[in-house]
Amino acid sequence: MKATGIRYSDPLSIAEDDREALRRFFLTDLPTPLSNTDEKGRRQLKMERDDKRRFLSYELGHLTLKAALSTRDDEYPVYNKDTMVFQRAKAKRVIRECLASIEAKYSEKAFSGNEHTAFIAEVASDLSEKLSRYLREGRFRIGAAQKLVNAHLKYLWTAGFCQEPPHCPIDGIIRDHAGISYSWTRSDSIEEYSRAIEALKRIASRRGRTLAQFELESFRRREDEEL
Repeated sequence: MKATGIRYSDPLSIAEDDREALRRFFLTDLPTPLSNTDEKGRRQLKMERDDKRRFLSYELGHLTLKAALSTRDDEYPVYNKDTMVFQRAKAKRVIRECLASIEAKYSEKAFSGNEHTAFIAEVASDLSEKLSRYLREGRFRIGAAQKLVNAHLKYLWTAGFCQEPPHCPIDGIIRDHAGISYSWTRSDSIEEYSRAIEALKRIASRRGRTLAQFELESFRRREDEEL
């Protein structure tokens, strides 16, 4: 297998070239069939490539679900108290469909900030309608929706599956690091989310970074401080 040239010494500050190398490694760096002109060999190559993509997408989705559905706020959980663990599996299947939609949409085109914000509101509304019986007060709150969408796009972007996303996931750690006011576990207001994003933009801009770059570098610095 060919070397990818990825710099593993600092995996959380993935450069654009590294993301492209990572994409090639997972999606195209496959054993070459005996004959590239052989139709059976080409089909096998495509099947292996698709299998790799499906596997990575599924695993990235697992990370997203854990990030968006696991909270430390006992007063504002995502699920209501009557939802049993086995019932959550049904809800997660619906959310998995949402993640597939996110990947498809953002792989096709770049979204503006306003389009992205509108999409987050749409996700919150759609999941609330489909999963109301499982959710606290029947709502998949805006805070949880932005964490779901933004975290998944962060994973897809760093894996080389989509372009840089317009926003970043807002959780308690990035909120405290940036010194802004936003409770992602409790907020169900798209206006509160927009204000938090604008505040983060101003901070990122002063450092010459986009939102996605700022959050990724902040994550790296947190990891460095813990070593």
